[in-house]
Amino acid sequence: MEQFWRALSAVASDKAFFDEIAAIAKCVSKPELAVSPEVRATLPTAVQQQFPDLSIQPYFPAIKEMKEKFKYSKDINLSIYETCEINRLFVENPTRGNMDALVDYWNALGDFTGGKTDNPKFMAIIGAMAIDSSARFDFADGNAPISKFGMTLSPGDENDLRQLLASQGAADVRARRFRDESWSGSCGEIADTYDGWIHFNV
Repeated sequence: MEQFWRALSAVASDKAFFDEIAAIAKCVSKPELAVSPEVRATLPTAVQQQFPDLSIQPYFPAIKEMKEKFKYSKDINLSIYETCEINRLFVENPTRGNMDALVDYWNALGDFTGGKTDNPKFMAIIGAMAIDSSARFDFADGNAPISKFGMTLSPGDENDLRQLLASQGAADVRARRFRDESWSGSCGEIADTYDGWIHFNV
């Protein structure tokens, strides 16, 4: 996931790159893969809430181009699955409100990000805190150091980031909007699992 977290920060922090990825993103319709309402109704409620619309599939020439763009422009090596997720984030919401919220989240961090965009670990931390509500809450509330998630910051930077991510603060509100407009269901925690967590690897 570290590469995916870095990818989120990469598009959030660089408008020209954001626009390049947005221009590449594309999905195609495959009605033959749709799950009928009758079959969906037989699934457990938690599965129904998170079950994706399989009839919308990534356009693989676009995925190949996007994957190469991240690799050669940002030195980010996304898996096919991760690249398809980035593609979905740009395509699924026609107004790109979710991705605009991601940019707003980055901007809400202000001068804190200055001079750090070339640091892969830093970019991963900022991306992880955007997508993972539970991890962000635990970190901001002082219940978990950043090291709990396998990452490190200097003590000063960790303290500054904790204050910037305070609950209901500008960055937190925008990160919540990004997450809520990008993922359905209750799959809100990526750094740690939780009881009842369901994942679809499709």
